[in-house]
Amino acid sequence: MKSIQITRDMVQNTADLQRILDQNAGAEVEIVLQEGQYDLDKGLCLRKEHAGMTVRGEGKVRLIGGKRLTGWKVAEDDRIAPEAKGTVLVCDLRENGIGDTKAMVSRGYGRAVVPSHSQLFIDGEPQRLTRYPKEDEFLTIAGVVDADVNEWGEEAGKLEAGFYYDDEEPKTWSASEDIWVHGYWSWDWANSYERVAELDTANYKIVNAAPYGNFAFKKGQRFCFLNIIEELTEPGEYYIDRQTNQLYCIPPVQGAEMEAILSLLDEPLLTVKDSADITFCNLQVEAACGSGILVEDCTGVTIDNCHIRNIGNHGVILLRGKNNQVLNSTLHDCGDCGVEAVGGDRLTLESADFRICNNHMYRLSQWSRCYQPPIHMTGVGMTAKNNLIHDCPHTAILYWGNDMTIEDNEIYSVVMETGDAGAIYTGRDYTFRGNRVCHNYVHHLGGVGMGTMGIYNDDCVSGTVMEDNYFVETSRSVMMGGGRNFTVKNNVFVKCNPAIFVDCRGSDDHPVWRKMVTQFLKDRFYHIQNTDAQNKAYPSPVEVSATDPIYMQKYPELAEIDECYKNGDVVPGSGLIQGNVFCSDFKFHYRYDDKTHTLYRDGEEIPYTPAILSHIFNSRWDVRSNGSEDGTYLYKENVSATPEDFQDAVWGDWNLAEDSKAFRKGYSGRSMAGIGLQKNLRGENPPCVTTAVTVEARENGKAMVLRLWNHEPYRVQGTVWAETKGAGWKLAQPVDFDLESLERKEYILEVTDTEEDFVVRVSSSMPGVRPSIFRVMRIQ
Repeated sequence: MKSIQITRDMVQNTADLQRILDQNAGAEVEIVLQEGQYDLDKGLCLRKEHAGMTVRGEGKVRLIGGKRLTGWKVAEDDRIAPEAKGTVLVCDLRENGIGDTKAMVSRGYGRAVVPSHSQLFIDGEPQRLTRYPKEDEFLTIAGVVDADVNEWGEEAGKLEAGFYYDDEEPKTWSASEDIWVHGYWSWDWANSYERVAELDTANYKIVNAAPYGNFAFKKGQRFCFLNIIEELTEPGEYYIDRQTNQLYCIPPVQGAEMEAILSLLDEPLLTVKDSADITFCNLQVEAACGSGILVEDCTGVTIDNCHIRNIGNHGVILLRGKNNQVLNSTLHDCGDCGVEAVGGDRLTLESADFRICNNHMYRLSQWSRCYQPPIHMTGVGMTAKNNLIHDCPHTAILYWGNDMTIEDNEIYSVVMETGDAGAIYTGRDYTFRGNRVCHNYVHHLGGVGMGTMGIYNDDCVSGTVMEDNYFVETSRSVMMGGGRNFTVKNNVFVKCNPAIFVDCRGSDDHPVWRKMVTQFLKDRFYHIQNTDAQNKAYPSPVEVSATDPIYMQKYPELAEIDECYKNGDVVPGSGLIQGNVFCSDFKFHYRYDDKTHTLYRDGEEIPYTPAILSHIFNSRWDVRSNGSEDGTYLYKENVSATPEDFQDAVWGDWNLAEDSKAFRKGYSGRSMAGIGLQKNLRGENPPCVTTAVTVEARENGKAMVLRLWNHEPYRVQGTVWAETKGAGWKLAQPVDFDLESLERKEYILEVTDTEEDFVVRVSSSMPGVRPSIFRVMRIQ
């Protein structure tokens, strides 16, 4: 293959770089970009004539869709809060050659993906748009203006009428037509950003501008304000006054030299259309209001070892085509998905053969928040494998369609801002078959309201095979929401409450479920269509039904659904639950010695009561059902384990010990080996630092001990936070750590002893530091 070396001084603008690509089209050639920053005011595009081309970076090659800002000075503006005066810097965007910036747009659940507002990045880190309340805090809706009743019989307010709040802070703000609100207006899984049309601080009322959210206002739901200059008070925050074209910020570090970039480009930085066998390798793609890379109607396009960050929309889009793949890359701080993949044909079951493998993905869906996950697959025949996914507000992997493989992924700290959601999610179609969610490690999830699932089979989706997974500190780890033909086999559930949850919505007589089963799902069963990334159907050129041979021959169990519809539109659930290992949280604190009839709590002998024993041996921690499910679930050869059954329960080695009774009683699952990143194939990797909290006897009594273990052959430094909640109090302790290669250290946490339950959660903003949770149990 011919190699063309491109130095930074050969490229003055986007047109120069596009010209080089075009001049070398027509033959297999490698374009090697030398280290440097390539500013793009227009996206690069490769088409059919570029087939066979490789674009590779040598050293750190940055393709940037924004502009570096200069001319900073201390701001003198009467609107700046007194406590922030002297720390706020301002620059004139016109003096930087920038006319109008990209304004904020309404986005969120169910909304079309549109280019984001311009964002500020300092030294590669995204800055925070001013917000009230700060960080991850929210206000709540105090009341609705015009009450109505939703489909569940709950009081809900009409969107056009607005809602009431209860807070004095808005009275301190100057008038502005560019204040926004972000809210989970009715459900914890459906959000939207709306511009405020009327802020009535005298009557504590807000009326939003159209378009409105997707669901009515409900009292008690969460929201926050955005884009207010008076709230510019902390390092890392910024505000753009679009009337004066001034950008204000408080830098993360005062007085330091800084690279400040404002995103501007509203189209993908790299686009490949109707081409084949193109590779992008070792490129850093960043700072755009649109998406990073778009691959449309192509075959054999590979994105390998790229770093995609600070993107307003999707990191990568794979749209139709075949054999395209995103490998060994790092994607973070995107407003929407990490990788959006739509391909294959559900009318013919032709596979897209897309692969999304060995990627490190974190802090994604930073603006849309819901249903724009790190990996979003729609269609037929895709694989998500060996990815490390963490620190996201909603789902990690979302898929719609057939013959999807989700395997060997490690997922933690997702669904951190939402509820009634799953780390891995699909739903609402009986014909989604051939899907395997196997050998993943899902642990330490977030969740508000109705909580979080590990694998969420929602609204009667059916047939998912879930084998050899490891779940730790998740609630409803496997959720089967009314569907049929599930397989839940050889999974390990540790500290899950419950491990498996089954409900009866396929046969429930509630009007919402009846309408879903007899209308929506029935129509999708007998009229199969291709869908877009939001699971909305395209017009179909031909009629395809689940009863057609192409579906019945591949998925013969669909005949059961057809029979149910013929016999009265009630579709009971069914599944096989076999060979799973359950170890509830109580067994990490309470141990009952059958031989001596002695009970121990955290290693200390205590008197026991029937109430305590009922908690320890309660099978509802393992499997729980909601409602009178009239389906058929075969439950066999499952095992109740204790911490001693694992290789190392303190440090999170959840492989079963060789002498564990689980092997004798039916468990035959795979070890944890092979889950997560294959680091040898990647150019850059996060460290692996594990954390653990234990209660131990020390000279002065019991102590709560934080342990850290550096698994890397190099030194790792950082900070973890130990947050303690419960018993009516909250405490956050930062712990700075400095760990040599393979070193382990201990730190004593300062907590007050209490006879009430409380929880200690350890987390870090540093990618690769695994969280841990310790629950103090006080059963009376």
